[in-house]
Amino acid sequence: MIILMVLCLLWESGDFTEYELQGVMVGDGVAKLAPYVQQIWTTDAMIIDITLHDNVLYILTSKDTVYYYDGKTVHPLFGVTGNPLLIEADTKGRLYLAGMGGIVLREGKHWLSLPVNMITAITSDPADNIYIGADRGMIYKITPNGRYEEYFRVNDLQVTALEYAHGALYAGSRPNGLLFKITNKGCGKAIGLWVDEDETSPIKEITAIHVDDGILFSVCSENRGCVVLKQPDELYKIFDINEPIYDICRYNDTVMVATQSGIWCCTTGGYKALIFQSRSPVHEILYPYVVCGELGQLYKISHHISGEGYIISSPIEFNRIPIWGRLIADMEVPHGTVVKFYTRTGNTPEPDESWTDWLPTDEEGKIKSPPAQFIVWKAVLKGCANRSPVLRKVRLSYTFVNRAPVIETFRFEHDTIVWDISEPDGDSIFAHLYGRLISESIWFPIKEIHQPQGRFAIPEGRLPDGYYYFKLWVTDSLTQPDGKVTHKVIGPHLLDYTAPEICYTYRDGVYVIKVTDKYSLISHAEYSINLSDWRYIKPEDGIFDDKCETFHIKVGQNAKLTFRVCDEHANCAVETLQ
Repeated sequence: MIILMVLCLLWESGDFTEYELQGVMVGDGVAKLAPYVQQIWTTDAMIIDITLHDNVLYILTSKDTVYYYDGKTVHPLFGVTGNPLLIEADTKGRLYLAGMGGIVLREGKHWLSLPVNMITAITSDPADNIYIGADRGMIYKITPNGRYEEYFRVNDLQVTALEYAHGALYAGSRPNGLLFKITNKGCGKAIGLWVDEDETSPIKEITAIHVDDGILFSVCSENRGCVVLKQPDELYKIFDINEPIYDICRYNDTVMVATQSGIWCCTTGGYKALIFQSRSPVHEILYPYVVCGELGQLYKISHHISGEGYIISSPIEFNRIPIWGRLIADMEVPHGTVVKFYTRTGNTPEPDESWTDWLPTDEEGKIKSPPAQFIVWKAVLKGCANRSPVLRKVRLSYTFVNRAPVIETFRFEHDTIVWDISEPDGDSIFAHLYGRLISESIWFPIKEIHQPQGRFAIPEGRLPDGYYYFKLWVTDSLTQPDGKVTHKVIGPHLLDYTAPEICYTYRDGVYVIKVTDKYSLISHAEYSINLSDWRYIKPEDGIFDDKCETFHIKVGQNAKLTFRVCDEHANCAVETLQ
């Protein structure tokens, strides 16, 4: 007994952070409306660095111009020379810029030059001293009157980050990824080195430091980054990601992390969420400001959540064409909030003009998009009174459209039938081979077939001579409840197993031999006299091109003549004439 079952299959969503997000944050496996991120400025130049003083944001761009943002509008402040890469403001709001060639600018004008090739980090203290990190591990201290001195030299090749807090200077380095605490000129030591258990890269870089309740620093190694919290006696990794980390910033109990994919937030308790997804790396975060430097975009993070946002899945591929069921969502929808779902389908790996438009699911989640190899779903979240719906999981129910078997090959090779059957869904096939005379209408069974490839030689003489059609009938109904059938017919094909008939007369020493075949052309004739070697003979008209041919053979008196003739199917007749 064969039991047929219709299977309902479920696709289940994975990590939402791999999807397209707009106004939605993803953390702990759930999606909800994110803090509202407003683009406040865009420029055709790169934004290189920013600094904040008295709620005024100062912006250094690749056009060698410093701008400021007063909370309403971005204005140009002054031009600079020397291609500076860093900007810092002291407590009085004076701006310092540094970068290539050891040149330090104050308020856009040349202030002093340090004996280094590259300045790589800058910070200030409450007394308006400026600290410069550079190549060869050098750190310089510059007083407000412009006097500088070698302050400390880290045991590494380059200083990559500086932070002054609680009466001490903290420095990060490259390529060993060391964290230093410096309490006075020449007085300092390495206080942190983070090494992952599976670390393979010999190069590590501390990209940012934040000192508050404990010391936070970010470490990058090739295309991997982590944020580490240093407590008095121990190091804790509170965040990691398989991409570079460019900056960190602490806001209340949350650590903001700027990465290649956007802005993440995390806590020391292990919470991790992507709150802003960007199309280019986020190079700097100085809460509430966010910089996508390569695109020249400046954003501001709001205290309230977005009113609306969406999440769009990556294209989901099926190796067979599905029949859609429902979109089933595990979610919480507080009063006044809304979640609406949409789908679109297509047969290319990425959505293009050939894909369908977005179609909403109905109230029961029924998917209305037509069957296709790929599907994408979208969830639109709408908040109310700073409340957000929460989406935990999305599942799609489906079954498959059964596709018919395909007869790739069905042909004759002489009197042998050859077939090749493919099953696009991988189902088992069952087939029958049938035949019928051209003059009849009823098919008779010849053979059951269970293998997709094979050949069958028609046994000689088992079928009467004549022209036949042959049919290959194939189904997958053994394993599919909605079994599909396909068939193919070839022919007419001649089966001829009968030799030609020989009739003759004899007169005046000449045999006149007439040869006739019902279906096939006469193709060859020869004779032997008195058991001599066979001699080839042509028909009367000189050409073998008919089912009836005449031959003339002259023999001597009392000679014994043996005559052999064959048709085009190698059916031969032999007769002795005397």
